[in-house]
Amino acid sequence: VSIEDGTPVEHSGSWHACISHSTKTATDAVRKVLLDSEKRDDYGVYEFNGGGFGKHIHALADACDAEGRNALSLAAKGPRAEINKHLLLCGQYMLTIGPPEHRSKTSVVLRAQDLGEQSDYGAIFDKADKDANGKLD
Repeated sequence: VSIEDGTPVEHSGSWHACISHSTKTATDAVRKVLLDSEKRDDYGVYEFNGGGFGKHIHALADACDAEGRNALSLAAKGPRAEINKHLLLCGQYMLTIGPPEHRSKTSVVLRAQDLGEQSDYGAIFDKADKDANGKLD
């Protein structure tokens, strides 16, 4: 996709080839492509950080290969995790479009689908139960 406006450009399958590999090199490359292009340090100095394509994550995830398959469906585990960091809320929750489930003066509750790999909810609870008292305080 174009860095300026996110429109599709010819890439000869390089994006799909990169994200379909489960190597550390491929995962690192995807991370660099998606990171902001400039990063400001504590002193206000800008330095090159990455490709800056994270702002076009929806177009990149939906980009189709020559056979019509979208990039997200072809992504290996490591590159998919990097894509999800930009695509999903907290890297794991896909928000449902629609009105909030609940709204008050201090909060808004949105519906989301958990796309994380951990589906053992007992283990999730036990991990969150810091003092092992069976309650989430």
